[in-house]
Amino acid sequence: ALTKDGMAKGTVDIVIGTHALLAKNIRLKDLGLLVIDEEQHFGVQHKERLKQMRTDIHVLTLTATPIPRTLVLTAFGDLEVSRLTEKPAGRQPIRTVTLPLDRVDELVGRIRDAVADGQKVYWICPLVEESEEIKLMSAEDRFAVLAEDFGSAVSLVHGRMKGAEKDEAMRAFK
Repeated sequence: ALTKDGMAKGTVDIVIGTHALLAKNIRLKDLGLLVIDEEQHFGVQHKERLKQMRTDIHVLTLTATPIPRTLVLTAFGDLEVSRLTEKPAGRQPIRTVTLPLDRVDELVGRIRDAVADGQKVYWICPLVEESEEIKLMSAEDRFAVLAEDFGSAVSLVHGRMKGAEKDEAMRAFK
């Protein structure tokens, strides 16, 4: 409550928090800069609140995985862009491989080998659930298929899950 009062009075200089700082009941008096990390995780309501705030506050958003909405805002000049093109010191190289769908069994075999070697794997799906329009396997369906092979070693995270559920899944992954 002390921090909340200080933000409303303008006596707090730096606040570090979650998207809860964007709630309607939060007042940010004399705030000069708002820095947002992992912007792609914010929901539509949070982004609408940010849009309202941008008229009074400088906003810096950081993301390594811009979502289509962010890309459109950038393309139409509503966002200025700075690109970091150098990798952090000590960063391991990333190897990306693309395989056709008919080789998915080979991919699952590679994942099995990687997991047996103590590595971690992300499998990113463009859909949360099945779609009539787009003929791709949804995250929920892919999870079910992978769970048959990997059991409890596999978990699911998607944008429709509650924050606490996503946090717990990511903690378990870590």
